[in-house]
Amino acid sequence: IHIPTVELNPLEPNIQQLWEKTYCALAFSSQNAWTFFLELLNKNDMEIPNSIPRFSIGPATTEVMAPFGPVVQAKVRTGQGLADAVWNHFGTTPKSNSVLFPCSKHAHSSFSETLQTFGMHSERLEIYEPKPCKPGPIPIEVSRPGWVILTSPSAIVGYAEHMHPIERAKIVCMGPTTKAAAEKAELKVDLVPDQPGTEELIQAILKAKA
Repeated sequence: IHIPTVELNPLEPNIQQLWEKTYCALAFSSQNAWTFFLELLNKNDMEIPNSIPRFSIGPATTEVMAPFGPVVQAKVRTGQGLADAVWNHFGTTPKSNSVLFPCSKHAHSSFSETLQTFGMHSERLEIYEPKPCKPGPIPIEVSRPGWVILTSPSAIVGYAEHMHPIERAKIVCMGPTTKAAAEKAELKVDLVPDQPGTEELIQAILKAKA
C-alpha cells in the first residue's frame, strides 16, 4: 500500500550566473534532485555542459541520469560514498576543487563534510523542498500492513502526524538518517538495513521474516 506523506515543492534559486563558475563535477544524491535540476535549467533556457563529469549515489539516480550522458555511480549509497566516488574518479585534488551539488533543502551534510576531508568543496544548490502532507484515504480495511517502510525524515513527520500508530505494524527505516528522525519523533524502529537502498531494505525485511 503506497501512501504519500510528503509532497515535493520546487524552489527557484537564481542560477543565471551558474556556469560562470568552474566546477570539476556535478553530484546528485537522489533522482528527484536530478529531475528538479533539469526542470530548473529548462526554465532558465540553460543546459548542462558536457565537459563536467556527473556522479550519482545509486542505481535509481543513475537510471534517470543515464539517458543524458555518462554517469559515475557511487559504490556505497550514502553521502560519504558519493564523495568517495568523486574523489576516486580524480585520484588527486583537481585544478578546480568545487563540486556542484543540486539537492533537497533537507539534504544531509555528509557529502560536503566528506569532500572537505579530501580538500574539496561542494557548492550546495537547494532546488526543492520536501514537506509533510496529509495522506489521502487509507485502505486499511483491505490490508493491515505488517511493516511500515519509511524512507526519509520528511516522510516520518507526515507519518507521525497523520497515521501513527498502525496496530502491530513494525517500522523499518531506509538508513541511519531516517532512523534518527524516527527516534526523534518517538517512533520505535524495528529494522534498518546494513546499507541504504531499496533492494537492501527488501532483503532485510525478508530475512527478518524468515
